[in-house]
Amino acid sequence: MKKLIVLPMLLIFLIGCAGIQLNDTQSILGEIAARRIAYSLARSNPEIIGPGIAICDGILKSSGESTLRLANGAMILLIDTVGDDPMLKADLSTLLSIINISMPEKLPDSTILKAAASAFKAGLEAAK
Repeated sequence: MKKLIVLPMLLIFLIGCAGIQLNDTQSILGEIAARRIAYSLARSNPEIIGPGIAICDGILKSSGESTLRLANGAMILLIDTVGDDPMLKADLSTLLSIINISMPEKLPDSTILKAAASAFKAGLEAAK
């Protein structure tokens, strides 16, 4: 009888742990993509460093709807700035899908978004 109780509990625990690991993996991938995009863009367009850092700081300090508005504005600017570089377009596409920023009716995962904003800021600062 105890086995019948323990096995479902173990299964629920393992499923929960798998979800945590997936979220961590998504966050790490988002950080890598954001840092790479920021560094590459800042090397070719140094004039974006100052405004980019200010936008990242705004995202890091904001919450709720204001975070969504700042992130949407930042993504529109990024799409315009990336231009025709196929690798940056692919990285940006990956980043957008990880953050779920393409769904304006749903707030993105703020943990992943803020981690990506912090990594983006680090990429901009590294290109100075």
